[in-house]
Amino acid sequence: MIRPSSLPKLALCARYESEPIAGPAAARGTLIDEAARELLAGGSIAGRYSREIETAARWCAEKALALAGGLPLESREDALKTNAEEPFLKPGTADLLCVDGGWSADFKSGQIRNYLEQQAAYALGFMLQNWAEEWTVYLLYPDQETVETLRFTLDSARKIVRDVLAKYHDPETLPTPNEYCGWCAKRWSCTARREALGWLPVEDGGMDLGAASLEQLRDFALWADTVAEFRDRAAELLKERVQAGAECQGVTLSKRSGSETVPPNVVELHLRDLGTADVLDAYGPLAAKKLREIWARKCPSKPFPEDKVQAKPGTVALKISRPK
Repeated sequence: MIRPSSLPKLALCARYESEPIAGPAAARGTLIDEAARELLAGGSIAGRYSREIETAARWCAEKALALAGGLPLESREDALKTNAEEPFLKPGTADLLCVDGGWSADFKSGQIRNYLEQQAAYALGFMLQNWAEEWTVYLLYPDQETVETLRFTLDSARKIVRDVLAKYHDPETLPTPNEYCGWCAKRWSCTARREALGWLPVEDGGMDLGAASLEQLRDFALWADTVAEFRDRAAELLKERVQAGAECQGVTLSKRSGSETVPPNVVELHLRDLGTADVLDAYGPLAAKKLREIWARKCPSKPFPEDKVQAKPGTVALKISRPK
């Protein structure tokens, strides 16, 4: 049975298989979801989560209330289950539901990604449950403070889900390397990725990247990333075995002492003796975004000193993905 959350990955590679254990990013997202729904249910989260989680959860809750415009919101997990009623597809659970508004929502921590296929399954289930012909999904990204809106009809949602399931059940569909390979349980045995290890744009005994086409440069960069992942995995296994007592010529282990820190509340107790200027200098510049958040809570009636913000020159980052 397939989970709706796997559908966006399966849309890119029908042979994708989720790791059985969720990583720290997923655990962080779960905490934000839990805290936001607690707030929307009228509860208090003060002191129960880190400041980072609390800030993200409060943004999600405030944005959800604004979207609802006074309509009732459902945040109880047992009421958020949705079933697209498609063979081999498990029911899913949204993060928030507004039946009267004809929409559901999910809180998404981390970077903005494609969640179309997952949300199509959720929307299909809610439309079937509520006899609706149209449905809206709001994706709330607290880290970017961004809201993405997806709109579905009964037919469009069903087509999106069934197209992915058809590829998944087609035995002729081959694995396709993509941005989610690092999350796949098959990443070390995948035939498509292993083939990439033997590929290099070599001609006449050498490699002239300057003469390569844009497409060749793109493919080489992507395949080089695959080689780097296998290298890192080999290093992990080598370290584990040497730590367990195995010996390998040319391989040694070096120990580094862990860093020592003092909690902010302890520093606060001795702030008068230490001197505010020295302590703040040691901490260094504060991110303008973070200071704006604190300022809005603590000094709402005072204008923020925008003229004192120091901006570093921007940079250009290259993001490479395989064409669909």
